Amino acid sequence: MTTDSLMNQGVDMTVSQQWAKRPDDQRFLTLEALYEACGEKARGSREIRESLRDLSVTLTEDGDDLRLALPTEDQEYEFTNYSFGSLCSRVKAPRGYFAEQLSGAPELAAECLNHSIQVAPDESIMPYVYENGRAELRAATSQKYGRIYDADVARALVEMNNRQGGIWKVPGTLDWSTGQHDAGTAVTKESTTLYASDRDMFAFLCDDQHPIEVGKLPNGEPDLMFRGFYVWNSETGNSSFGFSSMYMRAVCANRILWGVEGKKEITFRHSKNAPHKFLREVAPMLRDFTQNNTHAVTAGVIEAKRETLPKDRKDVIHWIAKNAGVPQNRATAAVNAVYREEGRACRSVWDVAQGLTAVARRIPHQDQRITLERAAKKLLDKAAPALA
Repeated sequence: MTTDSLMNQGVDMTVSQQWAKRPDDQRFLTLEALYEACGEKARGSREIRESLRDLSVTLTEDGDDLRLALPTEDQEYEFTNYSFGSLCSRVKAPRGYFAEQLSGAPELAAECLNHSIQVAPDESIMPYVYENGRAELRAATSQKYGRIYDADVARALVEMNNRQGGIWKVPGTLDWSTGQHDAGTAVTKESTTLYASDRDMFAFLCDDQHPIEVGKLPNGEPDLMFRGFYVWNSETGNSSFGFSSMYMRAVCANRILWGVEGKKEITFRHSKNAPHKFLREVAPMLRDFTQNNTHAVTAGVIEAKRETLPKDRKDVIHWIAKNAGVPQNRATAAVNAVYREEGRACRSVWDVAQGLTAVARRIPHQDQRITLERAAKKLLDKAAPALA
């Protein structure tokens, strides 16, 4: 596969965005290490049920910082950056203003925050605190919050991988000089895709050692794809829970996923029933995807390649505009993209989908880009339901 053709296929930046922002202490080399870190946080944390208006913010003895005091506790809790913002959000107080006051007038910040607590609508609140070596507020969530523990998500990944012989791993790396994905790249802090912090976790795993042949490339080489998925969660309320699975052709050193097809995703908020929903819906989805027979996706790609188009260029452009629901100029650009990248005319629905995706990558406006990508997916879904 040429690097040009890879660059013009489906791209997913989600893992790369995580890779770019995570500091060294949030990176883990193995699932077991990720699980242990999440487990240590969970074991050292507990929920405390309080009334919002019973909370109070106090000053440290030196008067330089704030602490949270709870009426049922003998100790006070220091804030993290996240938990301070969490409390401010809960009482609709301007976090930025209070953060500025902390550097020059912490006593004023405490007074104003206590006033915000007292005038906010009273509610039951559930401070989530960490007490392993220090007293720290991790989050201020309502009692309606359904906490899915990061450690439970990590444990599900460990157990799933153990059952399947350890085939799910941090991805290898695409060699841009050859266009080949090397599954044997060593896992380092720089290359890992396993992350966890005091507020969330994120893990990307793939089975790049067992690629699936979905056809042939124009040069006669096999067109290879492999399975991958990422999962994210926050037990502190920093994000929803999500699971996304897909097939891809390569992962580069910047952890961008290239040649992505058949992406499926489920997300849900941490509502009251979220922990039960995780067990009921996500575990079976993870099992089904990781144990899935790959014949379905192989057949889907072959079917999409088999569904042919009219031979005349004008008829092809008209067919794309009508069936994909895109403007004539977009349909023309897709046909041109296929000819530019493949050196031949559009022959199948698969070609059209790749052409539309290539055009979408060059569109600067996200809403227009997403619209075109959805049009490409619509065609594939209709031609090959196994890829839906």
